[in-house]
Amino acid sequence: MNVANSEAFDNPRSTPTDRQFAAAKYASEMIDSIASQLKINIVTAVQRGESFDQTERSARDAAFQIGNQALEFFIQLQGYGDLGPEIATEQGKILRRSATTTRTTIRSIFSMHCFDQFTYAPAAKKATQLLPISARMLLPKRQWSTQRLAKRPVRFLMICRSRPQTAKLNCWLFRLTARVCRW
Repeated sequence: MNVANSEAFDNPRSTPTDRQFAAAKYASEMIDSIASQLKINIVTAVQRGESFDQTERSARDAAFQIGNQALEFFIQLQGYGDLGPEIATEQGKILRRSATTTRTTIRSIFSMHCFDQFTYAPAAKKATQLLPISARMLLPKRQWSTQRLAKRPVRFLMICRSRPQTAKLNCWLFRLTARVCRW
């Protein structure tokens, strides 16, 4: 079974629960509500003679709220990734489902999102080999972006100290954003 190409609705054991459907319904209603409020805000902005900049900021905020709710809607419809007590991989290995779900946290451009999913490993105390929902959503195996960002200030700091003339502009820009590089 290729989990990346499966859907929660293909697999009767991986369908969203009532709680997940309720959360998805709420997210869907929030999208409609935010869109309706945005229309009202635009009409009100015209009537009040507000600036383009102020109206643009309001529209941007609404777009981010809609994006956040859309991703929550998407995540809640994934289910828990329950593929049964045991599954066979394409390589013929048998993986066993964890006893409980584990929480996965991901960051989007809109906000942090959390979801619970079952994991699959060869045995109870062995490393996880399959995260069905993460595989379906094609998430990276680890939070590489967070680790890269954590290493970046050190690298910039080393460049600033080793080549101050060539890196002066980069360090100045970096100082504005991260406040790490000091002369």
